[in-house]
Amino acid sequence: MNKQLQEDWDRLGADAFRFVVAEVVQPKDDPGFNLDDELSLLEEIWIEKTQPCGERGYNKNLKIRE
Repeated sequence: MNKQLQEDWDRLGADAFRFVVAEVVQPKDDPGFNLDDELSLLEEIWIEKTQPCGERGYNKNLKIRE
């Protein structure tokens, strides 16, 4: 879905990239717990912390998926 990322992956190879688990979500035994909502919130928090756009990453904008 990200043309620039794919081009860099093809050109530089897998060894040029590093994947890191930013946070692990522990599902809660609570009927009100919604994993999708929790993941969206964490994505928003990490995007705000890391600002992964432009020179700092491959995100096209700072908004999470719709």
